[in-house]
Amino acid sequence: MTVTMHMPRIGLGTWCLLGEQATDVVTQAIELGYRHIDTAPRYDNEAAVGAGIIQSGVKRSELFLTTKIWHDQLSPVAMERSAATSLENLQMDYVDLLLIHWPSTDSNWNMAASLEALVKIQQQGWAKHIGVANFTVPLLQQAWGIVGEQLAVNQVEYHISLQQKAVLGFTQSHNMMLTAYCPLARGDLSQFPVLQTIADKYGVTAHQVALAWLLQQDQVAVIPKASSREHLHNNLQAAQLQLDAHDVALINALPKNIRTIHPDFSPAWDV
Repeated sequence: MTVTMHMPRIGLGTWCLLGEQATDVVTQAIELGYRHIDTAPRYDNEAAVGAGIIQSGVKRSELFLTTKIWHDQLSPVAMERSAATSLENLQMDYVDLLLIHWPSTDSNWNMAASLEALVKIQQQGWAKHIGVANFTVPLLQQAWGIVGEQLAVNQVEYHISLQQKAVLGFTQSHNMMLTAYCPLARGDLSQFPVLQTIADKYGVTAHQVALAWLLQQDQVAVIPKASSREHLHNNLQAAQLQLDAHDVALINALPKNIRTIHPDFSPAWDV
């Protein structure tokens, strides 16, 4: 039996936030109203993120915390070790969501064994929900065939200039959430002046428009990174912005071929 997941649709991405800065930003974000924090062992900041959560004074039960398992740690033994280390670093008893960070590049990868290990970690109470990240539609189809509706999330790069219709179609039709990382295309939106035109119409920022476009799509959450209180606040306020159909159409018409995250171990992306 699966448990209904209540993931806040705006979260804080913490990639590239380290040490005291990460702790301070997480604490500030929670003070401003964020209730969804995303981290990973690969970010080398789980201890700092956990400290920020504790420092905030907000009850653990009121927060949604995500961490991940790196793609070279996908044997069942390594996965359990990774999850245990994450909880120790975070100073938490559980995370709300545990993801496979990237599919393995090993041609002999036993996806079923990895996903079954993920389910076992969930059953141990270390993670309330499980999912994947950077999975293409063929990989999602394979994963769904193994664990079905226990698969709650696929976290992928998604923003106004990257097409994700195929993946989004899969997640929506299978009652999964799509969490958009780099939802602001790593901040480089100046090449799209139409965003500023739309922003001026509503009296908001171009970044808020870009986030609102994502949030108006069903079953999409966003985890923008921010390091200043102003940007943290502005990103959170994007949830209040409702774009009209004309503005959505203008954004839909923008080029959708800019991928900012493409490491050499990436899968063959969906077209």
